[in-house]
Amino acid sequence: MSINFQPLTLILVLFVLIPQLQGCKEENNSTDEGTHVVSTYPADSNKIAVTNNQMRVTFSGPIDETSIDLGDLRYGRTYGSSDYYMSFIYDYSYSADTYTLTWTLPSLNWGVDYKIQVVDLLDSKGSNVAPISIEFSTYKNYITKEIRYNSYSGPHVSFYDGENNYSGSANYSSSGADGLWFTDDDELYQHVKEITDGNDSFRMVYSEKGNDNIWFTEDDVISSYSLSRTSSDDSTYEYFSYSSAGSDGIWLNSDDQILFYSTSNRDTGKRIYYDSPGPDSVWLTDDDSVLNYSISEDGSYHSYNNPGVDNIWFTADDVVDYYRKNIITDSRNYQTVSGRGAGADGILYTSDDNSVRSNGTKTTSNGSYVQIEYDNAGPDQVWFTTDDVPESYFENRAINGDIYSIKYIGAGDDGNWFTNDDLAESYSINLYIEGRYLNVSYNGPGDDSTWFTTDDQVSSWSGTSTDDENRYLLANGSGLDGIWFTNDDSLSSYEQTSFNQHGQTTETVDYSSAGLDSTWQTSDDLPSNYSLTRYVDNGNRIDTTRYIGAGTDNIWFTGDDTISIQTQYNPDE
Repeated sequence: MSINFQPLTLILVLFVLIPQLQGCKEENNSTDEGTHVVSTYPADSNKIAVTNNQMRVTFSGPIDETSIDLGDLRYGRTYGSSDYYMSFIYDYSYSADTYTLTWTLPSLNWGVDYKIQVVDLLDSKGSNVAPISIEFSTYKNYITKEIRYNSYSGPHVSFYDGENNYSGSANYSSSGADGLWFTDDDELYQHVKEITDGNDSFRMVYSEKGNDNIWFTEDDVISSYSLSRTSSDDSTYEYFSYSSAGSDGIWLNSDDQILFYSTSNRDTGKRIYYDSPGPDSVWLTDDDSVLNYSISEDGSYHSYNNPGVDNIWFTADDVVDYYRKNIITDSRNYQTVSGRGAGADGILYTSDDNSVRSNGTKTTSNGSYVQIEYDNAGPDQVWFTTDDVPESYFENRAINGDIYSIKYIGAGDDGNWFTNDDLAESYSINLYIEGRYLNVSYNGPGDDSTWFTTDDQVSSWSGTSTDDENRYLLANGSGLDGIWFTNDDSLSSYEQTSFNQHGQTTETVDYSSAGLDSTWQTSDDLPSNYSLTRYVDNGNRIDTTRYIGAGTDNIWFTGDDTISIQTQYNPDE
């Protein structure tokens, strides 16, 4: 038995460690009369592993099972400040002997707070059961190290502290005499360390081993460093890059030589970059030389790279190098224009601006919400006016109960954009074909020259395979029979995924070639890349490795396959 429902309440993800509670917790939402909750798993405020996704509520008496079918299980989550609304199918069961309702959530994610609500339940006498709210979190799965293998140089290794904060990196140039990476004879050419001290953050670059001739020791030689400083009220931000230890030869002292620096002010939105100490040759004085500056205010951003004819910075003739400006009507209606300067007329936001781009969204007169790419500023040659001309727009439109994602490229016979005769170029729609959902793309109206009819011309489709091989296919041709959605449709690629007993992804392989037999989904298909993830029993990752080549033996899935990225993890349990 399953139930489909929409989440009502989403919660803010808090990365806070909460002690794990053992067993179940007595709830305090009982009523004076009737059935009430005795216990839940997880208990409210509990912290659990991601594999413990079976939820239970035990009641003091029998529940009316028919009330469970009323869509009363609600589930929500957020990441940061972004809300994600999703619909899920949940399998559930109810034990009349123990008065226990059990259901299974989708796979949980690491370090996330969740909220479960159970409402609208009735007991066996038809009385309402008090609403249930369970908030719980999952253990984090910290990144500790990430290795990126470069074809043009040695690996770049990034390190993270116990809170997933970046703490430094190392760059290697050679694997040494033994030809093996991460052994004692590897040659390092640089490593970076980041340290935060109050409102100051230091980034030190080390390019030489010290007197002990050992890397990653206290006497490693600094070649440069930077300092980022934020005021206690977050109103100002300063960034300093240092290139020399100064006359005393000792780094991190007051005479260190500045290479350049910048200052930012939140209230004014101004950020200024300085590249020399000016005529007095003394840094941090009023005559420091400005390289460029930028101002962010009221939805606009302007960067200036030239002081203009008067050769004085911060005057009206300063030259804009790049701009981006938003005109926002409300949360669903806005337009953005960006450009690389004012163009020949010297006036911003006109058609001759350099490398200008414009896009936006709006709600049309028929209530549709569309995404627009603009082509030019219209007859008046000025952006942000009503005659700005679209190049194309995208619309999700309901037709006969289905949602079509349509791209329009012309205003149609009436010459007016966003009307029913606009010219479509293509669209996509989710269709249920051969027992599976496919996303189908169309690029022509077919023989009848009428869009959104049964003979529209298919260009491609993507979706799962008809077997149980966990393959996601992309087809770009109808095959020899010329009929779409048959077994001989021509594939351009596909992805095959493997899972463990908890439903977590263990292997993902992307195939880009049908191999020597020219037949897709056979044993000689050639991968373009694949990823492997290992887990411990509680569902936390050990590492994830992505491979992008078959190695020197030119055979995939052997020990010398070429690694692109390897990420290592450490759980907080």
